[in-house]
Amino acid sequence: MKNKLQDLKLVYEKFQEQIKGKYIEEADLLTILANHIEETNLLQDAVIYLDEFAGFTKQEYEVIEKFIELAKQVNITICTDNLNLNTNPDQDIYYTSKETIAKIWNLVNKNNLTIEEPVHLSKVHRFKTEELQFLSENMNNPQSTKYEKNVENIELFLAQNPYLEIENVAKKITSLIKTKNIRYKDIAIITKNIEEYGSLVRAIFSKYGIPVFIDEKREVSQNVIIQYVLAILEVIAKNFTNEAVFNYLKLGFSGIEEDEIFELENYCNKWGIKQNKWKKDFIYEIEKDDKKPKIERYNELRKQIINPLLDLKEKINQEKTIENTTKCLYEFMQEQNIEEKITRKNRGTRKRRANRFSQ
Repeated sequence: MKNKLQDLKLVYEKFQEQIKGKYIEEADLLTILANHIEETNLLQDAVIYLDEFAGFTKQEYEVIEKFIELAKQVNITICTDNLNLNTNPDQDIYYTSKETIAKIWNLVNKNNLTIEEPVHLSKVHRFKTEELQFLSENMNNPQSTKYEKNVENIELFLAQNPYLEIENVAKKITSLIKTKNIRYKDIAIITKNIEEYGSLVRAIFSKYGIPVFIDEKREVSQNVIIQYVLAILEVIAKNFTNEAVFNYLKLGFSGIEEDEIFELENYCNKWGIKQNKWKKDFIYEIEKDDKKPKIERYNELRKQIINPLLDLKEKINQEKTIENTTKCLYEFMQEQNIEEKITRKNRGTRKRRANRFSQ
């Protein structure tokens, strides 16, 4: 274990040496701010408000310490039931917020400053129904009293599995749309397990014709532009392998119909078309069948696909720098009208969804 820590330390030190004077990490910007903000008069007589934070990073605490030290007043709002730090975090849903408060107090004491009397905002504005407010105030209180009024705005449903759970939600939404004059955009579904429920919601809501936007973090690689750029680079780097070329085509921006792409793929698989064979006219005849395109059509498609990529590869090879590669890729995407194609593709997707929902 000791050797692994030493290796990690060495890697980190070498990394710092490499980026020193060249690059700045995002977190380092906060450290730079904390180290130099007192050289300005930005905080003189300033009143600062920090709202909707449950916690802060080490660098953010460094900046907050400077705020406390230099500003006229710093106001921090924290969502919690009280300011007493519980010794058992498993029993306190506000433990993280109270931990943050404790750290802020330490910063204040460290700078020999004073804390004004805390303001407790007891009136809650976020709940539109009494049931939700009562539930929020009592859900973690074993001594809470019973809600005496009729419950009209909260329902409980016990499902055997997540699929049936989401299907019940879909049925409920459909009923609200049809009977309560509620719009789809007025409905929100909240879950802390988006990884498990996201794919189920897409599949089941599609079945019920319910449009849905899922607010989830996505890998950069899921962005269609990133996929397109990576597919182009894969074709060039792997010298036009069959897999790379068709990964590029199946993104749907080549201007070639999907049926023709799959027919061309079958032809290339049958005759072993790959790498340098993409750069020459196809010569392998196909069976005489009026339902299949002729070899001339395959060669038209080959030129349409390969020639722009060959030109791009040649331009990149003229100067193998990041700047030149980026410039060439940008110009290639402009030539291919990628922005217009994405807009058209998105418009087609929305139209298909609208047609499905209207049925």
